[in-house]
Amino acid sequence: MWRKKGKGATVIERAGLFLGTVLIIISTFQPLWGMTLIAPQYPEGLRVEIFTKAIKGNLDIINTLNHYVGMKDLDNMSFPELKYMTALLLALAALFFLSAVIGRLWMVAATMGISAVVGIAGVYDLYHKLYNYGHNLDPRAPIKLSGGFTPPVIGQNQLANFHTYSYFLSGSYLIIASGLIGVWVLWQLARRSRRSVQPSS
Repeated sequence: MWRKKGKGATVIERAGLFLGTVLIIISTFQPLWGMTLIAPQYPEGLRVEIFTKAIKGNLDIINTLNHYVGMKDLDNMSFPELKYMTALLLALAALFFLSAVIGRLWMVAATMGISAVVGIAGVYDLYHKLYNYGHNLDPRAPIKLSGGFTPPVIGQNQLANFHTYSYFLSGSYLIIASGLIGVWVLWQLARRSRRSVQPSS
């Protein structure tokens, strides 16, 4: 004899998914990733912050410095992802909202699967962008860098007398928090689903 399957997410789990929806929406107004370059002539650091719609920071100074090693300008035009990043995150927020309303294992699983693919693709896209910036250098640049370089997605690097620090910012942490909530709800639903199909004694 088999037990009746679970009826879906609890009120607390649905509330968690609603919270995840809100966190993702808020993330579209927050910086997602940043980089700080520190050198003796810039002890306070030159900063770059990527939002969903724009790149902000000391771009004029950084682009002037990058020109000496042949790097392309760092601006909104060079990041076509900015045209759809907000819509993509809002689509994820919509999936979280639907998961909260429907509250079923298959919906939460699909949402978390799509979220994982988007997250991995986003990190890879950033790495690929940084790699291209550091390797596709203008051969006419005054300063030649043999072999190029790749600024880290997260971490520290050094080029000449510049120390580079890369890190996630508040927008990414909000997205990660929503993902952790989704994983928790998925785990709870899966656990109850396994119990519901166990033969009763």
